[in-house]
Amino acid sequence: MTGERGVGERLLGLARQRLRMGDARGAVEPLRRVLSEDPNLAEAHALLACALHNTKRIFAARVECELALQLDPESVTGHLASSFVAVAERKPQLAEQHVEAAIALAPENPAGYEARARVYRLRGDRRAEREALERALSLEPEDANVLAKLGSLDLWARNYVSAEKYAQQALENEPENGEALCLKGYVHLARGEIDAARDHALWALRNGKQERALHLLAAIKARQSFVLGLWWRYSVWLSAMGEGRIATVLVGSFLVYRVAAALVQQHGLRQGAELVNYAWYGICAYSWFGPALFRRSLRRELAQIELRKDF
Repeated sequence: MTGERGVGERLLGLARQRLRMGDARGAVEPLRRVLSEDPNLAEAHALLACALHNTKRIFAARVECELALQLDPESVTGHLASSFVAVAERKPQLAEQHVEAAIALAPENPAGYEARARVYRLRGDRRAEREALERALSLEPEDANVLAKLGSLDLWARNYVSAEKYAQQALENEPENGEALCLKGYVHLARGEIDAARDHALWALRNGKQERALHLLAAIKARQSFVLGLWWRYSVWLSAMGEGRIATVLVGSFLVYRVAAALVQQHGLRQGAELVNYAWYGICAYSWFGPALFRRSLRRELAQIELRKDF
């Protein structure tokens, strides 16, 4: 029995390590092996929920969260995983309840404050997000993921010097950290250093940071292609605003279009009114087809990439 527990602990440790490195898919198999031996282990269900969440399997992740908290209502990891799922489902109040429960159970655990930062990001409160991350960093000053997230906030604020410092510090602590590699890549991209940005994206991709690295490759593609990059730049600009402001921008754009069309018609400029309408329809069409065209362009770019073991 002692040997079995030892194997189980090693597998749980392996899963935690892979999750930390951004390799969610690699974390699933050791967790399934643990659960095949002990299906009532709450920690394994909670970690599996984190892995499933990171691979966008939100429904399955929610099921694992529920199992984890049924088995152990005071599971810190279970509450944290539940908060991740609630954020993915755009339920900030539920996410906050689970975060506060996790912090109450383990007030010195930096993961709780990192999870709190996610909730504030969902709400578009960048200042509160930074405060939560700084609290997490005060508890674990060498946490590469938290350093990278703080750097990302500076990146969005166009404070590239500070963003690079956070990225460099994170990489000194954890040279293969995917978040930090991508952050450094974005700093290079902001300076127009395309080759260096691409190298960091590929390095992060090799280390399992799939989504973030692909996001960076897409940004590089947008920088190189003005026409297809329009949609990308627009979507990034919107995403930086938070959900409430996005709705305001979209509604405001439609109102501006209607007012412009009405004013042109009132002045008897029929052709001008038609041009305004065509311009609006063109924008709508591009918003519809732009993402598909951009993804196709990105797939062609990725098809040229061969990841070698010695990269």
